[in-house]
Amino acid sequence: MDSVFAIGYADGTAATPHVGVYAASTAWGNVSNATAPDDNTTFVLFNGNRTSTGENLGPIRLSFGEETWTEASFRGGSATHVVLGGPFLNLKAQQVRLTFANGSQTELFPAAATGQQTVSLTLAVDDVARLRKH
Repeated sequence: MDSVFAIGYADGTAATPHVGVYAASTAWGNVSNATAPDDNTTFVLFNGNRTSTGENLGPIRLSFGEETWTEASFRGGSATHVVLGGPFLNLKAQQVRLTFANGSQTELFPAAATGQQTVSLTLAVDDVARLRKH
């Protein structure tokens, strides 16, 4: 059984698709296209990988999306550190803009990047970070 897996959301009121992701270990988990079918999906991250006193044992490692996607968002369902990779971040001379809910923005790479990249984020509960390729 996988230790990082998707939790289906149904009949929600959000305007874009949402997928819950529960992590019970620091191993890389893959959220396939079957569980996150659309560009602009929001992943709600729950870190179940904790000590008995509640500290995170390590990051959620998530491989996600498709190369053709242009954006994805990540929301802290619990306070967590997440390392992102996978098809979405296999870039072709692209830059990725990180935007937080408070409006702050940053470009993640010094120049347009090519090839497989990873991105590390730290999210508090209800923090939202959006990645947009351009």
